[in-house]
Amino acid sequence: MVDDVKGRLFGTLAHILPEDFWKQKIDDALDHAKTPSDKVFLNDMLKNVEQGKRVTVKQEIYLNKVCNRLGIKRTYEWLDYLKPTNFKND
Repeated sequence: MVDDVKGRLFGTLAHILPEDFWKQKIDDALDHAKTPSDKVFLNDMLKNVEQGKRVTVKQEIYLNKVCNRLGIKRTYEWLDYLKPTNFKND
């Protein structure tokens, strides 16, 4: 229940997190990725982030599924990152 609530909260905030957060998270997942489909998804997501595109909730959910399968932290477990100084101003 708590994980579900944290996941929903994070999903609503995912689009405002800075590029460096997503690059670090995706790089971490890429280091552990084993299947070609995971690698393709993660590389595409990384390219989008580097081009300045925002991460969608759908992408964030899939990234969490990949991280779950790989046994690494899901994005909403990084809630300590959510400090006022780390948010974009737009």
